[in-house]
Amino acid sequence: MKAGFILEKNSFTYPIQLHIQSKSCTVIGGGKVALRKVKSLLQAGAKITLVAPQVTPELLDYAKNGLITLLQRNFIPGDTKGAFLVIAATDNASVNEAIAIEAASHNQLVNVSSNPDLGNFTVPGTLQKGNLVFTVATGGTPALTKLITRELHDSYGDNFAAFADFLLEIRKNIKKIPSTSQERETLWQNMLTPKIMQLVRTGNIEKAKESITNAINSFRPKP
Repeated sequence: MKAGFILEKNSFTYPIQLHIQSKSCTVIGGGKVALRKVKSLLQAGAKITLVAPQVTPELLDYAKNGLITLLQRNFIPGDTKGAFLVIAATDNASVNEAIAIEAASHNQLVNVSSNPDLGNFTVPGTLQKGNLVFTVATGGTPALTKLITRELHDSYGDNFAAFADFLLEIRKNIKKIPSTSQERETLWQNMLTPKIMQLVRTGNIEKAKESITNAINSFRPKP
């Protein structure tokens, strides 16, 4: 049975962010695509096994430094066993299909870089600045994904990343204030307005922070 028949109706309409800290992930392939996948998995804290007969110098360095486990050989049945997430990134279509079939049979998350429809998840275009993360998916048009991601980079720069970090700290303080969830939700709606966003966009972060801080002080119970 071909993988296309197992997963042929993929529409990738359910967006999700995964917690894969210390999760076992298997990447099969040793080229530039595999390197890119390994880098992103390492940033997420995954425990990575790489399977490939030949690998890029950087991937080899990762293995020598203990950042990944390298099985320097071709894929064989059973290589996906025990993995939380599998990525097929070889330059051989039939091997990628075999990987997808095996992973699907174990109900694993599997992505096939060269043919996403064989897998059950795709990796969207991503822009990350600190705790601020944007993901872009255009239904299979990489050029448009790159264009929109670039525009996001230009529109939401370091100012927004710093402001997002500030709001994370503020959120912790708000949770300590005696209040209901509805009251806190209303507070956030009143604080985060287009005017505040414009202040951040134009570089007036301190003024935006001051406005947020004043709103929270007013929200605290009066003595």
